[in-house]
Order: sequence, then structure tokens, then C-alpha cells
Amino acid sequence: MMELLILFLLVIQLITQISASQYQSIQVLANADNDYTCSPPNPARLAAAGQCTDKATGKGWSNATACPLKVCCSKFGFVYAIGTTSDFCGGTMVISPQCDGTTAHQRTIGYYEGWNLDQRLCDKMAPEDARLGIYTHINFAFALINPTTFRIAPMDQNTGTRYQSITSLKNRQPSLKVWIAIGGWAMNDPGATRTTFSDLAASEANQDIFFETLVSFMLSNRLDGVDLDWEYPAAADRGFDIINLKPYVDPLNIMAYNIHGAWDGSVESLGKHALAHTNLSEINLALELLWRNIINPARINLCLGFYGRIFTLASRDSTEGVLSATDVYGVVENGNG
Repeated sequence: MMELLILFLLVIQLITQISASQYQSIQVLANADNDYTCSPPNPARLAAAGQCTDKATGKGWSNATACPLKVCCSKFGFVYAIGTTSDFCGGTMVISPQCDGTTAHQRTIGYYEGWNLDQRLCDKMAPEDARLGIYTHINFAFALINPTTFRIAPMDQNTGTRYQSITSLKNRQPSLKVWIAIGGWAMNDPGATRTTFSDLAASEANQDIFFETLVSFMLSNRLDGVDLDWEYPAAADRGFDIINLKPYVDPLNIMAYNIHGAWDGSVESLGKHALAHTNLSEINLALELLWRNIINPARINLCLGFYGRIFTLASRDSTEGVLSATDVYGVVENGNG
């Protein structure tokens, strides 16, 4: 059976178990301040926040009776005046599901960079050199969508010749599933294909063409599923509705890396600081949005980036910085910690 997956990005699947009773009580509103929680008792506050959000997003939230995605309205009524932290929700609490420590191993997914043989100067990996017995799934990255015809298109001529080299790995590991990842950062960056996913989502005729060619493409290349890598569907000009989406996809991917980077410099609330590009606090905060909307945690892929980022600081006197795990271990081993 072919499977469909929508992505915020992935490498390792986190599968957690949660009881029916936990689902029923996954959001506990404990002593919430009714002056600014999103609920019918205070429609004036909701409308005030909604009007600000309407102006910023073009959405009609000022006429709504509840905030989107079960988040909370700020008592201050500023633009984008909705969120999930205590500043917005007061005493609102969300119960995060717990796993037994081994469920994450039920699905382990790796990306194969189809372009690595052409663009990497070192550490290249041919399809036949991929390590088997580790992954339950391998996603071939990437195929694209033609922005005019909405048919599947290869990234480039060479990458398009390697699909079956990856799917042939199933001859050596019969349990392996190979999916095609469609999209990626390059397709979603400014350029001819930047709005292709939006244009596809907005037209049933375009979708008919896309899915017809997708099915044919998957059958001819022995692919087991498709990973739609839309970066990023929550952007103001490309909207995303997780509630109405979930009946139509299988796993949902959470991009748990690139949370911070040089792009923070233009964001007034963040500024030019050398922050770690991933951290557990912000990952948990993002996941709370899913738990608020009763998304089954067994469907969530926690996507990890196995790389770091470097920064050139403005001054040698700066005390900012990020230490990797290797750096920390080195400090401890040398008796400096």
C-alpha cells in the first residue's frame, strides 16, 4: 500500500504511547485567566486580538468564537496575539504524552541525498553503500514538482537516474521501505517553484495531474510512500491546517532543528545571538501545539539534523556561543568542568 506523509522534516521517529483517558484530558485548563483565554465568556477580548491577527495574516479570526488550533489570546492584543506559553494562556496546562523508552526505535528513517555524488567534495555515498539493518525507511531526497505542468520532475539529470539504485536495496533488506521525498528547501526558496505547493493545494485540476503522475512514478520505481517536504506550510502566504489535514496523511514530521540561525538577526524579538539550532525546550513547546489538538503521538516523526552550525561573532570579546556534546565531554575529560 502506498502511504502519504506530510513533512516538517525527519530522520528519527518518536512514537509514544498514551491511554484513552489521557487523550480525553490532554488539555487541562487549570485556573486560566478568563480575561484573555480564548473562550466564549470573553468575546470582546477575542475579537480585539483577532482583529490584530486579521491584519497580519489576512485571516478572518476577528469573527471567530475561538482561537485557531486551541491556542490562547494575549491580553495585550498585539499583532499575532495568540500563543501557547503562560504569557498567552495563564494557567493553562497541556499534558505531554510519555513513551516507554524503546518506542522510538519502531521507525527509524534516514534521508539519502540524491545529489551528494555530484556536489560533495568528500564523504560521498553511492546508493549501494548505504548501511542496511539500521533504517526501517529510507527517503530519497529529492524529487520536484514542475511549476507549470504539476508533474513529478527530477532535481537534475543525474539525481533522476538514482531512484532505482536506492529501491534495489530492498533486495538485500526486504523489510526496508523506500519513499520519495518531494520538495525540500531549494524548491521552496524564492524562485520559479516557491509557490508550487500552494498552487497545487489550491487547484483540484492540478492535484489530479500531480497524483496521476505520482502513482505512475512510484510504481515504476518500486517506491513505498511519498514524503511531501513543504517548507514551510505555516508561512503567512502558504497557510496550513493541521486539523483538517490529519485524516489524509499518515505520519506528521516535526522539524526539530534549524530552530535558530543567522536569520534570527532580522527578528526583533530574537536579535543577533549565537543560539543553538536545536534545543529540547523549544521542541517541547512546538509539540504542545499537537497535543492541544489531540494528534496521536504515534504519528509524529521527530526530525533531527545530524550536523552543527558555526558563527563568526562580531567581536573576539563576545561571551556568547554554543558547545557541542563533543566540546562538553572534552572540557569534562580535561578537568576544566
